[in-house]
This record gives sequence, structure tokens and C-alpha cells, in this order.
Amino acid sequence: MSSGVVDGMRAGGVESVAARSTRGAISAAAVVPGDGGVRGLRTGGARTPGLLAVAAAGVMMGLAAATPAAAGPVALATWSFEMSVPAHAGPHEADEGFYAGSSLLTMWSADAAAVYTNPTGNGSAESFAKNRWSAGDFVQFSVPTSGFSGLSVSFDQTRTSTAPASFALQWSVDGSTFTDLLASYTVDVVGWSASTRNAQSVFGPTAVPSLADDRPLVHFRLVALEDATGATGLVRFDNITVTANTVPAPGALALLLGSMMVTGAPRRRRAPGALRVEHAGRHRRG
Repeated sequence: MSSGVVDGMRAGGVESVAARSTRGAISAAAVVPGDGGVRGLRTGGARTPGLLAVAAAGVMMGLAAATPAAAGPVALATWSFEMSVPAHAGPHEADEGFYAGSSLLTMWSADAAAVYTNPTGNGSAESFAKNRWSAGDFVQFSVPTSGFSGLSVSFDQTRTSTAPASFALQWSVDGSTFTDLLASYTVDVVGWSASTRNAQSVFGPTAVPSLADDRPLVHFRLVALEDATGATGLVRFDNITVTANTVPAPGALALLLGSMMVTGAPRRRRAPGALRVEHAGRHRRG
């Protein structure tokens, strides 16, 4: 922590004012990670929970004094399935992203005999798949968007020859009433390998209406529009990502980060090229 909570906030290779200010404000403190987040700070060998407020204040003052935040994109949540390695319907936490620990994905099937597996991904070792598809079966992923705007969704998808080809991408702010983002899209039969990502299986990014901006939770579904022609028909998903193209203003980001430090909201590794604001208890260098 002595090297700064927001060491990853850089623009053009130059450390941001926020990172420098934060480093100066909390250089004497070391974060003690606990279950689900920060439990306290330790200095001179003794844990001092009261220093958390001091550190958070230093972070917020440094961010508030910063120059305007660099333009996105910011990966709010990405499911690459390399960490979660799904072998059941879910829910599964996102592997990466600003809101990774608060973002969940579930696959739903009308057929209780459906089998959930993790075969080779699109350019990676893992993906998420199931058989026994019927019209109306879906993958749902839910992501907080608080403090962010300009959302988009992207994902990789392939199938075997007897699996459904026609799907829809939908979204919702309440988790019950869903609206089409893509009323229908076609999934081709494309072979995947762990070593090479096949662009033919990449969908998006698809823009999300501004009504989804700055929400406690936004829900998305990838829904089958037709039945499979065979029970063994398999549909695979990989690299499901919700991205924000506009980052919060420095003052808003300071409040957001301060709140996360106090509540211990977890975040994990960033997606490549995304703005990085790590949880204090899980600081990494990029």
C-alpha cells in the first residue's frame, strides 16, 4: 500500500496527480486484508482500524485534486471463466473488472437434466457451456454501474451443429422486465482452441441505453430463441464483458473509492487496457 492505492491510474505513462497525492497521504500505513475486504490498517506492528478513515480521506483528497480522469474504457465485469471455472449453473463471480466481486452470472435451463461444463474457451483454457437447450433458456449476468456511463456489452459464443443458432441479447434495470438490445443474432458453428481467439465468435460491443447508467445493478441475458435439434447440442460462452466508456469525474470517483474502502467491496484484476483502481487489500502492479 505504501506505493499508492491508485498506482494503476496513469495517462500516457505519467503517474496521475491522484496517485502521487494518495501515496503521500498514506505512505506510513500498510493495509491488512480481511475476509471480503479491508479490516484495518497496521503501522509499527499494531493494527489500527482508525487509520482506515485517515487513509480513505487521503485517497479522496488526492483524487479530488487530480486532473480530469483519463478517458475509458473501463471493464466493470469480465467473465473469462479462468478463475471461476464453472461446473454448475451458478452463480459465478466475474473474474475481472472494477465491480468483479459484485457481479454474478447464472445459466438457466428448463431441462433439469442439463449438464454444465467448462470446455476449451475462445483463445483460453476455459469457457462456460451447457447442453439440452430449449427456447427461453438463458445466461444472465448482473453488474453494478454506479458512477459509470456509456455502457456496452460484448461476448464470445459458439455452438455445436445440433444446438440452437438464434439468440437475443436483452437487458433490464429491475431483473424482471427485459428489453431487447439485439432482437436476434445468429451463432455459427465455430471451432475454438485455447491458443487462438477466433474473431468469428466475437459479438459486440453493443451499446446499452443511458437508462442503464449509474445504477445499483443492471441485468443482461443471452436468450435462446429456438429449441436444439438434439439433446447433446452444446452452446459455449466466453469473455462476457460489460464496459463503461465514461469514467466518473475525479470527485465522484473519490467518493466511490472511499465508500468501497469502508465497505470492503472486492475487486480483482483488471481487464487488459482498462482503467485500474484496485482494492487496497489486493494491490497489484501492472
